[in-house]
Amino acid sequence: MTTALVTGGAGFIGSHLIDALLATEDVRVHSLDNLSTGERSTFYRHVGNDRLVYSTLSVARLSSGILNDGCGGLMLREHPADTDHICALAQPNVIFHLAGHLGVDHIMEAPDVMLREHPADTDHICALAQQMGSVVVIASTSEVYALNDRLWTTETEPHVRETDPLLVGPSHILRSGYAVSKLLAEHLALMWARRGVRVVIARIFNAVGPRQRAERGCVLPKFCRAAVR
Repeated sequence: MTTALVTGGAGFIGSHLIDALLATEDVRVHSLDNLSTGERSTFYRHVGNDRLVYSTLSVARLSSGILNDGCGGLMLREHPADTDHICALAQPNVIFHLAGHLGVDHIMEAPDVMLREHPADTDHICALAQQMGSVVVIASTSEVYALNDRLWTTETEPHVRETDPLLVGPSHILRSGYAVSKLLAEHLALMWARRGVRVVIARIFNAVGPRQRAERGCVLPKFCRAAVR
């Protein structure tokens, strides 16, 4: 059976990913989400499914360890200072790293947290993946293209390529820090790839759908709410 670890599993994209994974009978899923932007209610539809386990902890609480059966696995430390409270997880074949900070208002209010955690969490996840031989899928963002004019061109050729120069904006603009933090996370992931970790980076553009939260600055859910009212 394939085991998948999904960080940010209670979020908009993470919850839909978990739905898709559990629709495949030979996959078990462990979701890790501190509920800073996700909601526990996203798991209610899977109550009673023993192939899903979810923990409301941050990526920083995740460490490598040896399970009782001698197989390499992951450990969740419920209390960082207390090694007696440890939850053992099966070794994941694939890690989907979707955890991150969401919403322009939130980022503007606490840019320091976002700037530290995006690269640090990615580095941590990739280091664990190297130890366990897991594939890692890193969720990045279209924001890394930032001020690139080719994003808005009407030409028939591809608007922008991964190999094009990136224009992330000046450092005194707080919002530019979001693009920088995600770009640094990509650099770290590719560093681990050069060390043998199998890495996939997905730059996500304009994802829209059910469970998206208007409170996090998402425009279309706001429009939908206004239309219903």
